[in-house]
This record gives sequence, structure tokens and C-alpha cells, in this order.
Amino acid sequence: MEQKEVRAWMQMSASPSNKHHGFTLIELVVVLILIALVSGLALPNLSKFYSGLENSVQVSEFINSVNDLGLLAKQTSSRYKINSAQGKIIGGPKDYFGFAPDSWDITVTKPIIYLRNGACRGGEIKVVSRGNEILSLKLEAPLCRVSLD
Repeated sequence: MEQKEVRAWMQMSASPSNKHHGFTLIELVVVLILIALVSGLALPNLSKFYSGLENSVQVSEFINSVNDLGLLAKQTSSRYKINSAQGKIIGGPKDYFGFAPDSWDITVTKPIIYLRNGACRGGEIKVVSRGNEILSLKLEAPLCRVSLD
């Protein structure tokens, strides 16, 4: 009886299998269509996410620059006066605020004066981008550290 089982097993392993290997064209097309649909839904949201992240980084850099200006005035023993003209900050170290995007309209309500010892007299900076106020900074004397509204 064992010999019959062995022969049957050998015949099964030697005979060509009815199982197919790989995928049919229909299966591949369905998978490609699903990938295209998921990509079409995800990519627009991804670009919005990246633009929002870029704006957050720019705002953070701007706040850090404003916060560091007093320290820079003290280190260089320089006096800086920050104004706004035509939507851009003028004064301060050369190109100190040069990274601000062109779409920003920056207004300084009254000149912000940093003294040689790093102290300042306070002031307010408003940043508008495409008609929306994105940032309002109040600088309080004597250190002029940013406090957000």
C-alpha cells in the first residue's frame, strides 16, 4: 500500500500543475487604477500641507529674527531703528529681514528703536499676506521680546 501512495505522489508532482503563476492583465489594471485614484486624492492635500508648513517656518523665522535683534544690537554695540515703507521693513542690520516673502505686507506702527545696550522702546509689527493678517507682534520694552496677540 505504501508503494501505491508513493507512486501517486510522484505522479502528482511530475504532472503539470493547473495553478497559474503571476497576475492577469485585469488584476494589474485594477491595481493601477486604484493607485491612480489614491494618488489623485492625496497629492492635492499634500501640497496644501507643504505650503502651510512653509508659511509656519517663515513666520517662525521672522519671530526669531525680531527676538534676536536686541541681542545683535548689544553684541555689535549698534543702534537700530526699524520702520516700514512700501510694505517692507527698513532699517536694522543690512538684509536682516531679507528672507521675508514678497507676498508679505509688513507695517510697523511706530518706529522700533533698539539701543546699543540691546534694550528697545517697544512697538508693534503687523504682517499681512494676500489680504489676510497672518501675524501681529507686540514688542514690549525693555527687551522687546515678541508677545503674540
